[in-house]
Amino acid sequence: MGIAYEQESRYEEAIAEVEKALQLLRGEPVAAGPLGHVYAEAGRQGEARRILEDLMREVEQRHVDAYSVALVHVALGQTGQAIN
Repeated sequence: MGIAYEQESRYEEAIAEVEKALQLLRGEPVAAGPLGHVYAEAGRQGEARRILEDLMREVEQRHVDAYSVALVHVALGQTGQAIN
């Protein structure tokens, strides 16, 4: 639902749904990436950057899929970092 709401520019509803998913998945990066993306799309760059920083820290401790990291980079306009 969160992704659908984001596509409709219903950002607050999207954030609420993706935050629920992140809770249910116990902080898994596969949900954190989309949350960072929707934060950035909603104009909440600071929160998106925080998610990205958290993901980058987690890389050292457990597997973080490249897609989740790239998703946030792209939304923040950092396409160069997204493809590295």
